[in-house]
Amino acid sequence: MSIETVRTAIVDMIDAEIPALKTCESHPGRFDLVEIKRVAANAPAVFVAALATGKQENSSGNVQAPVSFAAFIVTKDQPQKTRDSLVLDIVNALLVLTDSNDWDSEDVIEDPANIRSQNLYSTSIDKNGVAMWAITWQQKIKLGNVTDVAALDDFLRANGTAKNQDGDTLIETTVNLEDV
Repeated sequence: MSIETVRTAIVDMIDAEIPALKTCESHPGRFDLVEIKRVAANAPAVFVAALATGKQENSSGNVQAPVSFAAFIVTKDQPQKTRDSLVLDIVNALLVLTDSNDWDSEDVIEDPANIRSQNLYSTSIDKNGVAMWAITWQQKIKLGNVTDVAALDDFLRANGTAKNQDGDTLIETTVNLEDV
C-alpha cells in the first residue's frame, strides 16, 4: 500500500490502453522548459506524477488520504497529425480512461474526483515544437496500516563511530542494552 504502488498501476494501465504512446512512465513532478526539451524526443508521451496529499484519515487502523495525481501529455508533430490534434486525441482518451477508474489496484478506495484537463500552451513550449496538456484528479488511496509500537522488535544494540575530517576513526563503540 503506497502512493508509489498506485502511481505505477496508473502508468501500467495508461501504457496498455493507449498503444500509440511512445513513452508512458512515472515522473517526479511538474515540468520546466529544460525538462520539456529532454522528454520531447520521446513524444507522444504521458508522464504520471503524484503532486500532493490531502488530510489523512484512520479507518480501522488503516491510514488513507486523497492524493492529487497528474498525467502530463507531451506531443510533437507527426507526419499524419499535428501536435495540437494529437495531444487532444490523447487528452480525450485519458479523460475517458480516468473516469471511474480504480487502476486495478486494491489500494484505491474511491473513484477519481475533480478530474480536470488544462492546456499548458506557451510560446516557449511551442517554439520547442511540442504541445502539452495536463490532466489532474484526486483519488483516495490506502497508505498503509498504523504501526503498533508494541509489536516492533526491541532495541537492544547500538553501534556508533566518530571520525575526524580526514576520515580517521576517533571513537568507536557498541552498547548492548539489557532485555527487559
